Amino acid sequence: EEITLSYIGIFTYADGYTRRSRLYDTKHFICGCSRCTEEEDVASFLPCPSCHPRIMGQRYLEEDVQYDDNDDVHYAAPILRGEEKETTSTPSTFQLEQVKCTSCNEVTN
Repeated sequence: EEITLSYIGIFTYADGYTRRSRLYDTKHFICGCSRCTEEEDVASFLPCPSCHPRIMGQRYLEEDVQYDDNDDVHYAAPILRGEEKETTSTPSTFQLEQVKCTSCNEVTN
């Protein structure tokens, strides 16, 4: 029987590359779970800054966006910059530079 356990704490919703790097640096193994190895990890998406703008000077979203009960929120996927190494070697450090909305396709910083 397979046993699953999370070692990453606050990095649970970080992108796959960040999680894998953190695990390699702290636990000395490379995670091969489906969430860490998939191309897109929806857990790291965030509400699109263009479709759901924040109030100037504040970082919080309106309540109806925070609690998407009607599936009306458009999500933006992180665009990572860096060079990925093979899955059997040390994970590279990637930096989030931009996000691209899955609905409006706008790229924002």
